[in-house]
Amino acid sequence: MSTLTSKRWPRGAAVLLVITLIPILIFLARSVAWLSQTTHFRTVSYREKVSATYILEAGLNHAATLLTEDATWTEGFQNEEMTRIRGSYSIYFQKPGEAYQQGYSVNNLMGTDDRDGPRGPKTVAPGTVELIVHSRSGPTENQGTFLLQAVFDDNRDWAVSSAGKLVMNGNVDVQGVANLETWAPVKAGVHSNLYQSNETAIEWNPAKLGDKATFTGKVSTTNRGTDALKFAGTEGTDYSAESFEDGAGRLSISSPDIVQEVGNHSSSPAPATNPFGETRLSSGDFYKGGPLELQGDLVLDGGTLYVNGDLTVNGSITGTGSVYVTGKTTFKGDAVIEAGAEGVALYSEGSITMSGFNGVEFVERLARDNPSIIGHFNNAKSQLAESADSTPDNVQRNHNNSAQNSIRQVSAFVDQRLNMANGQTAAFIKEQLASFDDAIQVTHADGTYGRAEMRPVHKKVAYGLDKLGTGYFKGLMVTNSYIQTDSAVAVVGAVWASGTNTEDEPTTVDGKEIKPGDIYLGADSSLLLNQALVDDEENGTPSQLAGLEMPAWRR
Repeated sequence: MSTLTSKRWPRGAAVLLVITLIPILIFLARSVAWLSQTTHFRTVSYREKVSATYILEAGLNHAATLLTEDATWTEGFQNEEMTRIRGSYSIYFQKPGEAYQQGYSVNNLMGTDDRDGPRGPKTVAPGTVELIVHSRSGPTENQGTFLLQAVFDDNRDWAVSSAGKLVMNGNVDVQGVANLETWAPVKAGVHSNLYQSNETAIEWNPAKLGDKATFTGKVSTTNRGTDALKFAGTEGTDYSAESFEDGAGRLSISSPDIVQEVGNHSSSPAPATNPFGETRLSSGDFYKGGPLELQGDLVLDGGTLYVNGDLTVNGSITGTGSVYVTGKTTFKGDAVIEAGAEGVALYSEGSITMSGFNGVEFVERLARDNPSIIGHFNNAKSQLAESADSTPDNVQRNHNNSAQNSIRQVSAFVDQRLNMANGQTAAFIKEQLASFDDAIQVTHADGTYGRAEMRPVHKKVAYGLDKLGTGYFKGLMVTNSYIQTDSAVAVVGAVWASGTNTEDEPTTVDGKEIKPGDIYLGADSSLLLNQALVDDEENGTPSQLAGLEMPAWRR
């Protein structure tokens, strides 16, 4: 039988242990209390911060909605209660003509001069509003300052609207008519939404002595500064407009979802195309999956063409209808688009390039499988160049004979290939080649054609297949990228470049970079705004906005 025994602690040691543990227990208790209070504080602080943000955003959205409905709104709010969270917001507007009071908002959306604001004297530009929202959440008060910029929805007065730069060269004539039935004149101007400091938004340069730029409407840009508008020469002599304005309000520029629109019609039938003649599309929808190149004429009889890729037309576009292109659009020649009641002729996701008709390209494509034909054409040009530098004798006649034989070879080939082709482009090529033969034939009349007299013949053959005429559009051209021309352009309608396709690669022309949103008119341009084409019931009145943009804010 064993016996269990216990050892008792000395009384002094137990007392000492208790005394030692008391501070530790007190510290632990206080730590728990401190942690509890800190967590609660952080929770409350975070909740109040989130509440303040919601309240400020509610006040901002409420004010922006009322400003969009009426750009002159200045009534404001006082302790506007929230419905889902505890709190309220207030907005007070500064009255025009009175000294600025701190904490007050300034509405200068429809103003024409800079106004004093929270950032100092003359800091609220026309077309903007500095909105100060005061929020209250329990005992906590906050305020946020928001800079809002107007986007006006009235394109009726603008022949050209660009999101970026607008560069014009040579003679420029911009006029407007109410419609093409009465031809009653209306104002027509150009506008750029570019908003970057120290950047030129709109510029014009004469191509030769005597060139002029004339606008019956306003030349305006959102950009500000002495270089925002740069025109060469003297105002009133070399260039003129109704007015020139920087720091203007932004315009709403159409930016359709072209890729989706084309995708929605991918089940439509493919168009029956004639690569070197006339491609005619009757009413209905047509879808081309992939790029489409036409060396000839495209005629739209009320049809709509959807191209999932690039579109190239080296010829003419005539008729009534619409074209949607997901890639780049290239027109070469006397391109004519007539828009119907819908008012839109062309939507291009990629850039739009316009130039004169390229007849040599047409023949090269036609003779792709017969390179000797291009050799004959090049021989005709070189022989005529030699003839223009030769004394009228047997040497010159031999050059002319060789050139004439080559031209006849080219003509016979083209006539055979285009025998069944109709359309104005095919007819033009055949007629021009026949005229080349006639021009050379005249040199054989007496065998004494002078060198100076041979030079126009050489020039006619060398360049006579190109430049079928001015690029002409009757309709509304809309691109989400940029527009570039390198020959004379005439537009009856309007031209818009939204620049929303930021992935499109920029290009460089004459040392100038052209980016999405830019419009570059590289030669003489004539634009006739057809107001009926762009006018509709949704266009805003002067006190209505398409929307508001917020380039800056702070709390």
